[in-house]
Amino acid sequence: MNNRRVCTVSQLSPFQSEEVEEKIGKVNDHKQLMGFLSGAGGIWKSHVIKTTCQYAQKLCKATGVKFDKRTIVVITALTGAAAVSINGETTAGAFAFKRKVKDELEEFKNTYVVIVDEVSFASVEDMELLNEKMKQIFDNPWDPFGGVPIVFSGDFAQLSPVGGRPLY
Repeated sequence: MNNRRVCTVSQLSPFQSEEVEEKIGKVNDHKQLMGFLSGAGGIWKSHVIKTTCQYAQKLCKATGVKFDKRTIVVITALTGAAAVSINGETTAGAFAFKRKVKDELEEFKNTYVVIVDEVSFASVEDMELLNEKMKQIFDNPWDPFGGVPIVFSGDFAQLSPVGGRPLY
């Protein structure tokens, strides 16, 4: 039986909150999180993403960290319909594939996590472009996706990308 004591962020002292924030900030110092949330259509992957964002907002509020659409979680999707379903934006829109990188350095300076929904719609070329763009934006050409923790979500049994080579 697990006897660990569970507490919420709101129960932490200011010192403890500072420690939590420091530890969370250091997670990426050692290893980049790269995750994949998968499952058949209708199993609530989008709900998991929304709930994760709600939790991140509450955590930020409790620890005094600013939360906006770029600070903790950049919610993106490859199609407009998928973006609407998670209150997000398209990957191309979020990372402005046609804008210059220097215009985005300030906008993304506090990004901690990127979530890409409906990844089955991505082509190999889409992923290569996202990888290169994130390396430029986050000024890290050595690590995949600029070293930023990234979670992909989708179902590869659904539709393939239009006009490109599928990832699978």
